[in-house]
Amino acid sequence: MTTTSKSDFKKFSKCAQSWVNLLVPGGWDILVRHSQMDYDNLATCAPQCSTRTATIALNKSIDTTDDSIRLDNLALHEVLHLLLADYSRAARDRFATDAELDRAEEDVVLALVRGIMKKIDEVRN
Repeated sequence: MTTTSKSDFKKFSKCAQSWVNLLVPGGWDILVRHSQMDYDNLATCAPQCSTRTATIALNKSIDTTDDSIRLDNLALHEVLHLLLADYSRAARDRFATDAELDRAEEDVVLALVRGIMKKIDEVRN
């Protein structure tokens, strides 16, 4: 089994932070880690909505020479879990109000519009 290098982690961390800055509303304290985990997990995101903290982790034991594994895609995937964290929490909470669900959904939509439009502007320029 191969392991991800410090260089792989640096790239993953940089990509994750870039996506967080583009998509995730402010107020989150995010730690990006390089962790040993089950091989089935390429990376993880563990958000705690109540404290606005999250850990995004890259597995040390994945084969980054596999062409199907792209660190930038893994980082984006985990950041999208963070983007949806409030919505997922509200959807699971039987006491959540319609207003809470609507607000969480709107936050996701606004973040996606902001991120997509920024990328479109970059392509146009």
